[in-house]
Amino acid sequence: MNILALLPLARRPATRLALGLCALLACAAAPARAQTTLATGDAVILSFDQATSTFKWAPLVDLAAGTVIGLTDYGYPGGSSTFSFPATGITSDGYLTVTFSAAVTKGTIFTVTITPHATAPSVSMTRDSDSTSFSSQVTIGGGSTRWSVTPSALSGGGDSLIIYQGNILSSPTFVFCAAWVATVVPNTSGGFTTSASTSNGLNASALPPGLTVGTNAFGWPTGAASGTYSGAYNGPTTATDRATWLSRIVGSGTSPSSWTLTAPASSAAVPSVSGTLAFTSPAPTVSAISPTSGTTAGGTSVTITGTNLTGATGVTIGGTAATLGANTGTTLAATTGAHAAGTGLSVLVTTPGGTNSANTLFTYVAPDTTPPTVTSIIRQTPSGQSTTSTSATFRVTFSEAVNAPTT
Repeated sequence: MNILALLPLARRPATRLALGLCALLACAAAPARAQTTLATGDAVILSFDQATSTFKWAPLVDLAAGTVIGLTDYGYPGGSSTFSFPATGITSDGYLTVTFSAAVTKGTIFTVTITPHATAPSVSMTRDSDSTSFSSQVTIGGGSTRWSVTPSALSGGGDSLIIYQGNILSSPTFVFCAAWVATVVPNTSGGFTTSASTSNGLNASALPPGLTVGTNAFGWPTGAASGTYSGAYNGPTTATDRATWLSRIVGSGTSPSSWTLTAPASSAAVPSVSGTLAFTSPAPTVSAISPTSGTTAGGTSVTITGTNLTGATGVTIGGTAATLGANTGTTLAATTGAHAAGTGLSVLVTTPGGTNSANTLFTYVAPDTTPPTVTSIIRQTPSGQSTTSTSATFRVTFSEAVNAPTT
């Protein structure tokens, strides 16, 4: 028999009641996992190889755990806000959804490999930096009716790769698009067709709504009429920020010079970047210091003005280390160290991005050791030429400011 059941509620052990209430509150308060909502250009395509049915992509922003991203080689039909092809009978293309179970750092490069099959296609995804598999976090949309044509999942006459969020069958939000088409497909600049249909949607894409050629979409307007293609980004391997990476990868938008497109497919599908897109900190700059001078004994509080000062690890003035203070990124407080007298001394700030260029902003001044002199003495009280008073008040004037006597 449960003795607790026979006790009035008020007499039951408080510990068990507290645990029960805590469990209920925990369940009620547990927040839903929030994903990162991508803006256009927040993720990019880095390479594709039709011979091996692989492509590489990377986010340009940090992704929170729970973020869901879609990837597809279906062409966008154009003329409608509905992405209709995934719901049609086109089965040689497909789409997949990645649901990240943990946070992902910006610049992480992933390789997606599609294995087409008439009834059981499969997709794998690995992180390039350490070959970790993310395949368990990938789902093929539409089941076995996608990527059903062998040997290649990416069409030989041209194709497209689109990154999106949301439901591809209703109202997806497009993030990025790369396209390459055959000469047999009518197209406009940037490799995007004027109108994709079920007859050419395997080999071409209209520009998805919300995207702009040369900003977050690019492509090649002509190519071989048939065969296999490979393409890869082969530009600079580091950038300071998202905007720089995006601009380099997209280029002009039409046959970007930072990419190599090859038919038939070859080793050109290997991009110049490896493992991750490196984000380097910009070098600091220093434009002013206030005050512009201080004593050789050190201890002068100064404010340094410039840019990219965040993360400063050291400051020297005339080669002597200063003590760091508050840092806003554009202003940096510091306290000077002892230094010999001198003018035109450099104020140098070191951050993860480097050290600013030399300058002539500061002066160390030796303290004046000449004693002051008395310039006048005037009796103020009592007044008159003579007095028998035993006390008097005088006004003494010195050649420079002096500290008041303590006694």
